[in-house]
Amino acid sequence: MSGAWAGEPDIPDALTEQTNTSGSPTGWTLQRVDTRSTEQYDATGHLISIQYQDGFTTTLTYSTTSTPASVAPGPGYLITVTDASQRTIQLTYNSSGLINHVTAPDGGSYSYGYNSAGDLATVTYPDTSVLTYLYNESAYSGGATTPGLLTGIVDENNVRYMSYSYNAAGQATNNQLAGGVGSYTIGYNSDGSADVLDPLGTSRHHAFATFLGVPNVTSVNGTCEACSSISAWAYDFNGLVNQTTDYNGNVTTYQHDGDGMETGRVEASTSTTPRPIQTDWNDTFHVPTERRWLNSSYGIITKTDWVYNARGQALAQCAIDMSVAAAASYACAATGTPPAGVRRWTYSYCDTVGSGCPLVGLLLSSTGPRTEPVKPS
Repeated sequence: MSGAWAGEPDIPDALTEQTNTSGSPTGWTLQRVDTRSTEQYDATGHLISIQYQDGFTTTLTYSTTSTPASVAPGPGYLITVTDASQRTIQLTYNSSGLINHVTAPDGGSYSYGYNSAGDLATVTYPDTSVLTYLYNESAYSGGATTPGLLTGIVDENNVRYMSYSYNAAGQATNNQLAGGVGSYTIGYNSDGSADVLDPLGTSRHHAFATFLGVPNVTSVNGTCEACSSISAWAYDFNGLVNQTTDYNGNVTTYQHDGDGMETGRVEASTSTTPRPIQTDWNDTFHVPTERRWLNSSYGIITKTDWVYNARGQALAQCAIDMSVAAAASYACAATGTPPAGVRRWTYSYCDTVGSGCPLVGLLLSSTGPRTEPVKPS
């Protein structure tokens, strides 16, 4: 698209290519909307840094041709991960290029063993206890020939505590803890739907539809932990939810901007008293700047405003009662005294490294409507 990288409509992230004077790529920058982070990749596609919204950066380094074979069998293997506090995870690999050792920042040593197929078979912890993974056991694989089917986990006490079962197609059909505790059973239907039997013996029918190549749930015929009170979902052409229906028949509609951020919703949209909610967003940090709760005539009842620093961290949050004239005209700020009808929270951060501030961006203090400051320890 005009020489720029473009993702699928349901992926709002921005990918920018860096080039040298001859036009050859030297790296890429990926700005992620979901995590509000910036990822930097080198010319070979290796992730080399992640900068988070608060300014903290994690860096990653890779093996080179001069890296000892005891660390990695060749160039391009991730060997260190370092956070903003300079805490480092170190990784080494076996001759097959599989991770065989990880050293944590505290010096703890974790070792990894593999079976002949290259599946992770054991994890040895710093206290020498071992977790064991089992694969393709005939009693659980359902006759499937799919390689690498995880069928069981044996804990540090050498007791099997988790089992997974499959059908002949290699689809998971059951998982349960030792003794059948926490058992979930899945049945697959020819129309792409599935029936899930939970540990309490309740069966729920899940229906799906595919948008932009991604299966999404469209209905569940009973409440469940993962789906809350929603019984049905509808999606727009970008694969984003644009309507939900709960088990009482209440319909909520949703609108999104080009970045996939929710800009509006109308709760009880088909009733005589719909409840609209509108949200404005900061385009750089993808954080809300204002959220408005409206009545059925679209008059604003109350709103919440946010003020941010240059790192995208909240300096102030103001809940404003629009029925109070002084509050309705108030511009949210971290300083000064808010008028009646405004409940305000403020936050301060380390802006320079110094006494009590080992890193820029750490939270220093916060205050709420009760006015007394709260300082993190």
